[in-house]
Amino acid sequence: MTEEKTNETKTRSVTKNTRQKMLIESKVMIKSLTEDESALKRISVFNFTLEDMENHLGVIDDILELQNRQQKEQGESLAATKHFEELKEKADYLYSDYVMIARLLLEDNDGAKKMLGLDGRRESRFADYTLQALGFYDNAISNEDLLLIFARRGITKMMLEEGRNAMQAVVDYKAAVDKERSDVLNITDEKDKKIAELEAFIKELKVFAKIAFRDDSSLLKKMGL
Repeated sequence: MTEEKTNETKTRSVTKNTRQKMLIESKVMIKSLTEDESALKRISVFNFTLEDMENHLGVIDDILELQNRQQKEQGESLAATKHFEELKEKADYLYSDYVMIARLLLEDNDGAKKMLGLDGRRESRFADYTLQALGFYDNAISNEDLLLIFARRGITKMMLEEGRNAMQAVVDYKAAVDKERSDVLNITDEKDKKIAELEAFIKELKVFAKIAFRDDSSLLKKMGL
């Protein structure tokens, strides 16, 4: 593991630990009030109600659930990405080999080179690249003259079809990878909004609790203040 990757992992771990600590402390603070009718009555002067407290206990539960879902989705996303890269690596080297062979065998055949898209540069964007590759295979497989030229060097129609299937598998699986990544982003966004909501509530609660209970150090201590 590289030093940069190690540092990134440490940073994520610290962030996660800090967040877990915040959730635990927030839950302790709120429950200290919901379980103390007298304290709740005193803080209600500042329009903090039992409903507020219970709603934000619910927010904490939501965040914990979202964290579990996020972890699960991240694992699935990483697995999908790894499989996608394996599929793409296989499809890429097959396509690269056949392009190299085609350029050699069709060196003096401008019409065939144009038909197979060999007269220009290789596309770099995924959609354009895979479209170009599938076009290469489709035109080669459907042309008997080209198949004969390939066959002279042991490249059969079945081999070209296998290359096409490998590239099509990459295209098809890309949608699954994108969905997994989108799911992770959506859950992360929802979780971050919940955390921001909780932090805003706790920030205010801390200030008003210190005012409401300035003469009750034991309660403040119980709340973690």
